[in-house]
Amino acid sequence: MSQCIALFRAEWFSAGMSDTNPSSPDKLDSEGLGPWYDLDLVDAYPPGYQGMVSVKEQDIALFRLSSGEFYAVDNQCPHQGYPLAKGAVVNYQLTCCWHNFKFDLRTGACLKGDERVRNHMVRVHKGRVQVALCHEDPVQLRRRYRQELDEGVHELRLGQIARSVVRMVGLDVSPETLFGHAAVYDAERGEYGITHGPALAMDLLTLYKRYYLEDPLVPLMVMFDFLTHTHVRQAPRNRPKPIMPTEDPQTTGERILAGIENDEIDHSEARLRGAIRQGWGRPEVEPWFYELCTRHFFGFGHGLIFTEKVFNLLEIVGWEAAEELLSGLLYRMGYATREDILPEWAWFREATQALHPLFEVWFRGADEKRGLSAPEDFLCRVLDGHRTEALQAVTDELQVGVSPEAIIDGLSIAASERILRFDPRWDSDYTVEDDWLTVTHTLTFVHSVRAAFRRCPRPSMTMLLLFAARFINRTRTLDMTARTSETSSVRDHWTHETSVDHWGCHQKQVDQIVEATLARKPQEAMALGQRYFETGGSVEALEKKLCRILLSDHIVRPIIYAHTIKTAVAAFEELRTMRGHRVLYPHHPGLAALRLLASPIGERNTLRMLHEAKRLVVDGQVPKRLYI
Repeated sequence: MSQCIALFRAEWFSAGMSDTNPSSPDKLDSEGLGPWYDLDLVDAYPPGYQGMVSVKEQDIALFRLSSGEFYAVDNQCPHQGYPLAKGAVVNYQLTCCWHNFKFDLRTGACLKGDERVRNHMVRVHKGRVQVALCHEDPVQLRRRYRQELDEGVHELRLGQIARSVVRMVGLDVSPETLFGHAAVYDAERGEYGITHGPALAMDLLTLYKRYYLEDPLVPLMVMFDFLTHTHVRQAPRNRPKPIMPTEDPQTTGERILAGIENDEIDHSEARLRGAIRQGWGRPEVEPWFYELCTRHFFGFGHGLIFTEKVFNLLEIVGWEAAEELLSGLLYRMGYATREDILPEWAWFREATQALHPLFEVWFRGADEKRGLSAPEDFLCRVLDGHRTEALQAVTDELQVGVSPEAIIDGLSIAASERILRFDPRWDSDYTVEDDWLTVTHTLTFVHSVRAAFRRCPRPSMTMLLLFAARFINRTRTLDMTARTSETSSVRDHWTHETSVDHWGCHQKQVDQIVEATLARKPQEAMALGQRYFETGGSVEALEKKLCRILLSDHIVRPIIYAHTIKTAVAAFEELRTMRGHRVLYPHHPGLAALRLLASPIGERNTLRMLHEAKRLVVDGQVPKRLYI
């Protein structure tokens, strides 16, 4: 449209500002122009004039060049709103003096900066200056704002991103659409497939739908801030052409999984793209991913965690995004570390190989009503036992018909306890690779194991229980050596105050918990949280308040807040589940979330990277890990 206006201007002024009416006013309207509004006599605007005029309650910057040509643009600079009428004009170039952004008066194009400015039509009719306001079609406007949003992400322009998000929401673009767009953007540009972007989009959508119904702008800005720091100036990844399936979904899925095993990742991705274009949906495609997750423990459990998040996200944003999101997920899993094939897992592979024939027997014999036989013993074996004891704790329960759901409850409590035991000194020790993020994955992985059993219940899912037990047990090296420090006495030192009107003081308790969390006092936050949970405090009321911490600038590095949000969402979901089950320590997931949120977390890793570089280049050593 701006090109049409530019051409019209060239014709309009070629005759020396003719007073002749435009030959086809109706045509101008169809190009997005409204009616002509009268300003003043042409002599009121001598050559070199520039100033602000109001047209239909809109502030317009009007310019008359030394040549006599008239131009008009919105007076507000699209950057930060400063008045363009106060700018400088040289050779059709308008410069906003505040930040040196430059615009072409003829088209509104931004010559230096980021966003274009809207320009308007000007004519001289019977000796008077008239303006026709440019009204862009909403569809075209949404398209332009989306392009500006993508440009902002690509160039790491947070201000441009924020303005684009606000404008698009103002044009009734749904938050779901924007979160879906962000997830697809991530999937298209991740060098090795998706990053944490789609998972973060799902977590933020969860919080938005639950607590941010009136203000989606905060979680949306958090989402796009993550994207721009992750994909700055990153071009889309080359994706293979789809291969249309010629067999049934089960056989096609086996071929895709075989391709991943044989390192034929592009070929598997091509088959997946073809299957989705064929019209296959979640019922056909989802089992392939969960089956892949039973075959390997992908780096810190991310394969399973991302699978759960991506399929749930597709339910909200629409299956139209499936080809990009799922191919990005598959590509990520194809290139992810398969921890289970590392040398230190050799014993695990041997032990579980002998158990595979029993999976179907255990699955068919599970009693949904049967809980753990000895919950305290189960926790001790998973948390503190020898690595083989952790596996044996799970298989013993399966052998007597305990339901997978009950075993997952026990694993969830164990993962939460692992977070409660984490020694924060490791987080600030740049000589080791392990930190808070290492241990938080235990809980998010178990939460995804629960989702996998609910979505795709089948015997092979039993392997996920064994992966979870192994994961929780092996992170015991990150525990505090002195159990009496910080967390061990949380549940022991709280005394029930029967005389207190608990329901009346719950709001005060929530405020105190949030205050302790913001003050970085984990022990106080957990003690208050324990009292709150024990007296029946609402999970939602506390989570809603904590959202303000999760989505604030309390946490800076995008990768840190992605993991913090992911852990908190999983923890509170587990807490809700525990309240409906009869388990030991049902409030542990909530306490684990509070400890994480209230603890100082190291956000810079400059010294750690330098230490690892020196360790490799000078000493020829791999990074030092406690997580084994």
